[in-house]
Amino acid sequence: MVSYVTNASSDRYGQLKTMDVYSVFKDRTKEVLEYLKTNPIIKVNTYGWTYGTYKAIGSLHDIQDESLRTMCLEAWAKNENRIRNLNQW
Repeated sequence: MVSYVTNASSDRYGQLKTMDVYSVFKDRTKEVLEYLKTNPIIKVNTYGWTYGTYKAIGSLHDIQDESLRTMCLEAWAKNENRIRNLNQW
C-alpha cells in the first residue's frame, strides 16, 4: 500500500484518485479482500458507472489502521508526482 501511494499519480491539483484494489494489491487482491472481511483495516467500496463496477479505496482516510494511514500519508506528502503537479499552476 505504501509503495503504491509513493508512486501513484495525481491530478493537476495534487489529488490522489480512487485506488482500484487490483492496482494496489495485484495478484494478492483476493487474499486481501478476504482478510478485510474479518479485519477491516481498510474501507473498500464499490464504484462504477456505465462501463461496470470495481472495488476501490476512496482515499487515504479510508485506512482504519492508524499506523498504516500515517505511513501512507507521509508517503503521499513526499510523492514527486503530487509535488510537481501542485507546483505547476
